[in-house]
Amino acid sequence: VAFKANNFILSIIHSIFSSLDTSPYGTSTNTLKTDFSIEIKSLAKDTKTSITTRLAGDQWIVDSYLIINRKEFPAITMLNGKVLVCGGIAPYNDGTLVVPFCEIYSPSNRKWRETADMNVERKELTLTSLLNGRNILAVGGSRNELDAYTAEIYYIDMNIWLFVPNIIKTRPSEHTATLLKNGQILIVGGRSSFEPPISSAQLYIPSSNTFVTVGSLKVGRYGHIAILLKDNLSVLIIGGYNFNVPPPPPPPPEIYMTGSWHDTIGDMIQRRLYCTAVLLHNGNVLVAGGVDSNSNTLSSAEIYSFTTGKFSPIQPMGCARSHFTLTLLPTGLVLAVGGKGPAIDECPRVSELYNSTTNQWMSTRLLNTGRHKHNAVLINNSVLVLGGFVDDDTYQYACERYDL
Repeated sequence: VAFKANNFILSIIHSIFSSLDTSPYGTSTNTLKTDFSIEIKSLAKDTKTSITTRLAGDQWIVDSYLIINRKEFPAITMLNGKVLVCGGIAPYNDGTLVVPFCEIYSPSNRKWRETADMNVERKELTLTSLLNGRNILAVGGSRNELDAYTAEIYYIDMNIWLFVPNIIKTRPSEHTATLLKNGQILIVGGRSSFEPPISSAQLYIPSSNTFVTVGSLKVGRYGHIAILLKDNLSVLIIGGYNFNVPPPPPPPPEIYMTGSWHDTIGDMIQRRLYCTAVLLHNGNVLVAGGVDSNSNTLSSAEIYSFTTGKFSPIQPMGCARSHFTLTLLPTGLVLAVGGKGPAIDECPRVSELYNSTTNQWMSTRLLNTGRHKHNAVLINNSVLVLGGFVDDDTYQYACERYDL
């Protein structure tokens, strides 16, 4: 209770700053332009040339403030257009705490409000909307120094969380959960504190409220990416760790197709950890950034072709980054935001747009404050970025908005 009270007081302070058209970060909440520009030099080790980009001073809008600042949490846009965030790691006294707390963002008034808490505190969990749009499945996640071996359902209309009766194979943290066309949810990989990465996969069956096992990955992994392909039944698995103690060699890509696992026709151009990927309007998959097995931050990008099953390289991003977000916009462009780059790189503030027609990246507006391990959601004609780290020990209350 004290934890939530302290964070609530801070959120009120932030709201006061917002109403005064200023913020504790020194940025007007209504200002789109600034009179400065910065020069970015990419220090990525995966490209042969140094890329220098000069950026104008256009910036994101400081939109709102989380009630509880957090990292390593999921965010999901609900059918009603509101955004739900749950769990994660939050600062507490001189340390941190894994929390069960949830909050909801309303685009109509651009404010956050508390909602029902999960039954178990979790970080690195997944939130997945069921096909009916009225229920949300939360799976796994670490529970402080224990592992959460459970799943629970959020019933939006009743504002209550209830446990799923059983979970066959544990999904403690850093797994993926993907909604399939038939309404089932594919849960892949993950890890617990003292066990090898999980290779098995499961399906959540909404009609019976149970999990069933559906074969195993050829290589167990955690911290990977799962992308539902354009047939709405196949799922592409990219990257991740396959050992509990990094740095391991990144595992090869695999594809799930109706109960079985297959290799892709071609390997990735660059196997990656902490990369990001997104399904494009043309059915291909954009994969970008991350780090290699030697902990070098990557700026390189590549395309997975749904038609050929092969990967091909494209122009690298202007910034090397990991732990960032890619968001597909209604225009077909892809927005890359934030991330963690080389120590002296300013890239955590830099946003870039990818054009799938030209296979080119171009710089766009600057974040007011750089961040990584954040979330980004598309709401109407805006992208909202929330949470994450400003640096290695500073959490970010402010949510920023990119209007299209």
